Amino acid sequence: MSPFEILFLVSLCGVPYSLYISSIWLYLLTLFFLYICLELTKRQRKEEIKINGRGVVISGCDTGFGHDLAKRLDVLGFTVFAGCLHPKGDGAKLLSKNTSKRVHIVSMDVGKDDSIAEALDYVKTKLPKKGIWGIVSNAGFNVMGDVEWLTIGLIHKVMNVNFYGMIRLTKAFLPFVRKSRGRVVIVSSVKGCYPCPGDSAYHVTKFALETVADSLRLEMIKFDVKVSVIEPGDFSTATACQNEIHFKRYKEEAEEMWREASESVRTTYGKRYLEAMIEKQSASLNSYPTTEPVIDALEDALINTTPRTRYLVGGTNKMFDINAIAAISPLSAWVRV
Repeated sequence: MSPFEILFLVSLCGVPYSLYISSIWLYLLTLFFLYICLELTKRQRKEEIKINGRGVVISGCDTGFGHDLAKRLDVLGFTVFAGCLHPKGDGAKLLSKNTSKRVHIVSMDVGKDDSIAEALDYVKTKLPKKGIWGIVSNAGFNVMGDVEWLTIGLIHKVMNVNFYGMIRLTKAFLPFVRKSRGRVVIVSSVKGCYPCPGDSAYHVTKFALETVADSLRLEMIKFDVKVSVIEPGDFSTATACQNEIHFKRYKEEAEEMWREASESVRTTYGKRYLEAMIEKQSASLNSYPTTEPVIDALEDALINTTPRTRYLVGGTNKMFDINAIAAISPLSAWVRV
């Protein structure tokens, strides 16, 4: 433990005393200064692994975080197994075009056992000499809607990809990572840290990821495997979550919810309620313009010899990301609702 860390902990012990002195604001300012020094010290002490072509398996590389991470890791010298839902689609073709031969496009639907098994078989045939260093569970999607509106089918669908998909991917490739004493990195969300109306199915999956990651981290200590969680804020524009394809899906899901809703729910809410929900999502203009902050966090989780357990990454084009603030606030539930 560094002198700064010791000093910071000692300063925290003085919080109760500070309540009885008049210079509390000076005390808080000093505490904030010490915290900044602590963070700078940690960054200066950062040590990185030797990459040497180590393998990393990533899910959800058609677009967004997975796509951009595959390109970043290629530049760094990793052997990348980029899992794509549509291996012959535009996203996969673009990724293949813009990367070296170290990047392998792998057909991967994390929602299907057979697809993961086939991906595993493929990776075994292309296994680099240094083995598989990391698993990045990134694939996921959102289903919007109040609890009363959501169909059981839609809830199953989002759980199958966001949560069970992570379990499938991790269980398949964990033996390799255990052998290399590598990394498991799970892309969650700030929405795995606080509740929010109209997005419960997505929140449930992300809360589940947070919990299973903590359990897995404790289970992997004996194997010297480190587990990190990435919690991005609003990067919806940068990850193509606000394109026409997604809006079309949102509308189709809203129609499904309307068809399967009870007469009581239809009468109470009205169809305009669902339409307004889609319009609100379409009008969201606060997203961070690029994925770079999240890719930086993912990179650090993979190559830092002492990675963080959690990386909260604010994402907005404004001064503050209210979602990230809510994620660390003990009053988040009250504030959001």
